[in-house]
Amino acid sequence: MAITAQQTKPVVEDLPVTYDPRHGWYTIALRNDQCGDYTQSGNDRMEQVALRLTNPDEHARQVRLNFAKDGKVCSVTGLSAMLCDSDLYPLGVPIQISKNWHGQVSSHRFAGAWYHGLTMLTVPPRSTLDLVYRSVNGHWGGVAAASHAQLCLVGWGSHQLWDEAAIGAWGESLCFEPDQGQIGGAVLDSRPLMVGRRWHWTNNVGGADFLVYYDASGQKQWNSRMKTMYRRHCPNLTEVTYAGRSADAKIDLKYTASLFRTDDIVRGVYRFRYDVRDVVDFDRLVLFQCGADHYSYTGERLFARGNEQGLVQEWQTQWGGNVCRTDPVELEGRIPWLSMHDAVPREAGAITANRGLIVRHWNAVLGGQPAQPWVAERGARVRGVDTSLVDILPPAGVTQLLSGDYVEGEIVHAIVPQYASDYYGPNVQLTAALDKHENTWGMIHREAIGNDLDISVAKGILEQVYPIRINASDGAEFVVTAGLGYVPMTFSGLPDYRKHVLQQKVDDAWEAVDQSVHGRDFWQTDYDAETGTWEMTYTVPLDRPDDVRTPTEFRFLKDTD
Repeated sequence: MAITAQQTKPVVEDLPVTYDPRHGWYTIALRNDQCGDYTQSGNDRMEQVALRLTNPDEHARQVRLNFAKDGKVCSVTGLSAMLCDSDLYPLGVPIQISKNWHGQVSSHRFAGAWYHGLTMLTVPPRSTLDLVYRSVNGHWGGVAAASHAQLCLVGWGSHQLWDEAAIGAWGESLCFEPDQGQIGGAVLDSRPLMVGRRWHWTNNVGGADFLVYYDASGQKQWNSRMKTMYRRHCPNLTEVTYAGRSADAKIDLKYTASLFRTDDIVRGVYRFRYDVRDVVDFDRLVLFQCGADHYSYTGERLFARGNEQGLVQEWQTQWGGNVCRTDPVELEGRIPWLSMHDAVPREAGAITANRGLIVRHWNAVLGGQPAQPWVAERGARVRGVDTSLVDILPPAGVTQLLSGDYVEGEIVHAIVPQYASDYYGPNVQLTAALDKHENTWGMIHREAIGNDLDISVAKGILEQVYPIRINASDGAEFVVTAGLGYVPMTFSGLPDYRKHVLQQKVDDAWEAVDQSVHGRDFWQTDYDAETGTWEMTYTVPLDRPDDVRTPTEFRFLKDTD
């Protein structure tokens, strides 16, 4: 096998390619030219490498590639990487990212900054493949990219799986620890987008958790047998599933986390399913919580709950005590939401953020009966500091779970700037909303109704409302009403990955959605091995002045140009 690599952006340089027999991969040694400090233009920096793989043999060869950096990694916190064909169409072949920037335990062999982008290809017999590797700084197609990758913690001092998801490359947006070995929460460090000092890390307002379960004796039943599946890595929409079982083997759990390319706020989209395998007698059972019993890096002085109609109740929190501070109540309405606002930072003078939860979908049977979500404030002492949590609970009358019970839900975990003056990003409508609703429950109510999408499909099959997913094997025609920020749209069932176009009707004329900066660099492609088809994902701005719910007409079709 002969492999050559030449960097073509940001400068032209030949790259060394070496075979690593210990790992069985070819290492392409990447560079960090023109990395520098982040500026608006620097966010659009791209690395591009032309690859040529030649197989002279009479049989196909599987080739493992490692796109690697050591000692310095440009845009390490939000690195997005993908493979394209020689015409720069994204292939949909995943590059699995593993990275590190920790050096506190400097004596460890894996401490310090490094990046491995791993993929595997099959090169047909007596053939040559010409491919292009592309990776970006903060932006993909001029908008903050989304990524989800394994972040190595050995330089920090821990050794378990830690996943880090980012919008842009200015620090962590959401972090996940499925084994809960270091701290004890599923969602840990969480940060707002584009507040405070430009293009730098923002302050941590984590965390959250799934299925907090204490048995009848008060013994916590931790997650066990956890497995991870990376379905989409970057740069428009991420999708990673964590699945396992409670330690007593009585409840199966699975949750999927997604993040998407946008320019306004961090939205963690969580889909989860719990299945009860045996009778469960519990002392305490929380179906979802924000922050978390073992990790909460902020405190809010006001909580509120409401629905699509507006506010139902607002109250002052009572921190600490490890007890419920309010009686559990049922979440009412078609779109229940919970706001955690008037946040107090851990460090005096730090710019913090407010948080909220929007329940987009809920279907549950608990104790053998259909069950709606209930909620209570829990005063907690977390890591030595008093705070309050939002606990989503079973109905008050449910004291036992039965075999066959289940919970299926979708929750949007929103992290919003606290004040209009904190936000420096480009989204005009977010700034206008903050001017009107800063540091109040109004921002979470806005998110609840603004991304309550109404989708009418004239061609294609609607498979999912949010993020939008349409089977477009024969094309798609549809209308979307409402939407805040950049809204993801995935088109599935495609027979190939090339020459498709998304069009939007503007003033009775069809215009191609084209956000490219470096050419064909604004959509995401993923290959579905089970069906042998491709999926393409765009994120499209749907903001309107005053958040007016406006219909927008789209069509997705083959590009004949």
